[in-house]
Amino acid sequence: MSSITDKKILSGVLQEISELIGITDTMKLVDRYGGTCGLYIPKEIQHDHELAQIIGYESAQKICQRFGGVSQFDIPKAKRMELILRNNRIRQDRASLSRAKLALKYNLTERQISKILNKNCD
Repeated sequence: MSSITDKKILSGVLQEISELIGITDTMKLVDRYGGTCGLYIPKEIQHDHELAQIIGYESAQKICQRFGGVSQFDIPKAKRMELILRNNRIRQDRASLSRAKLALKYNLTERQISKILNKNCD
């Protein structure tokens, strides 16, 4: 099974960001800005800035120090990582939920759930 620290599931910029601020804060950025048009990263950040509110002031400072002043900074959607994380949650939930309930919970078909549960890796 792939781990979320596995380098091949992260695009170049997400890999760089996760090394800088960690996977949890990287995923917060992806959740908020993934796939949207160019994010502006200021050179200096205030505590009340949206970026600091999303990932915390310390992580926002690190992002600004590394990428500050870039007017069109694109955050990819990280679809592959999202699928791996979802599939891992499905496998964990299997202990307490039937395939039918898993399908409802994750908005998938029972056949898709079966394929995920029968796979050894993503």
